[in-house]
Amino acid sequence: MSAQQVRSITELFSAATDWRLGGGDGDWTAVSDLHEIASREVLDRALELTTASDPRSRARAADILGQLGLPKRAFPEECLAAVIHLATHETDPDVLQAAAAALGHLVDPRSTSTLARMANSEEPELRQAVATALGGRSTPEAIATLIRLAGDPIADVREWATFGLGELGTLDTPEVRTTLHRRLDDDDPEVRYEAIRGLARCGDLRAVESLIDALGDQPHNLSLFPAAKVLLNLPHEYGSLTAADLIDGLRSLVATRGAA
Repeated sequence: MSAQQVRSITELFSAATDWRLGGGDGDWTAVSDLHEIASREVLDRALELTTASDPRSRARAADILGQLGLPKRAFPEECLAAVIHLATHETDPDVLQAAAAALGHLVDPRSTSTLARMANSEEPELRQAVATALGGRSTPEAIATLIRLAGDPIADVREWATFGLGELGTLDTPEVRTTLHRRLDDDDPEVRYEAIRGLARCGDLRAVESLIDALGDQPHNLSLFPAAKVLLNLPHEYGSLTAADLIDGLRSLVATRGAA
């Protein structure tokens, strides 16, 4: 936001909750401006909005509270308490989805139990929001929830949960590895790719054959290249390698380990 505040806080809240704007989603520029202002007045108005009769306004309150003051947090305790309360007492699925996303942005371990309960929802969009919010969290409850969501019937939920487990990186447990290994046979290619990347971060050679297949099918999918480089112990910046180069290296790795 520029040094000169063009719109008042009242005007920004009005625009953020004007559903004629933004294709029916309100003015997200106004939401971003409120994040940046992050004053006590913004907080108080957002807290008041959590009790609005219109569920879209309650969802917008979560949107504002979840990222208030970014990149430097403003009123984190008040924001966390308000969003947890909203998530605990709300019934509207869109508001719950916004609350889950907000808890993901707030990244506070005290919200993990709330997110874990929300993972039981029958709404796939909410389960996906929970999987996204829990990504990279390393508490036992977060990991257990991600493992459960990695087996969800909806591919988008499985993808985000598998990604979240893969992002744990150095947190190398048999349960995480087993879940990632199961997802190598997933019907959805994006889920398989997330499992490959996660296992590669763990240095698990069970990813190699699946990675060779994926590189053969998607030779220009650069998101797969870092996984191959990790398994081959190559620097991330190493040369202008092609998929064929990486496949040859991975096959040599398999042959070498097999001979050993």
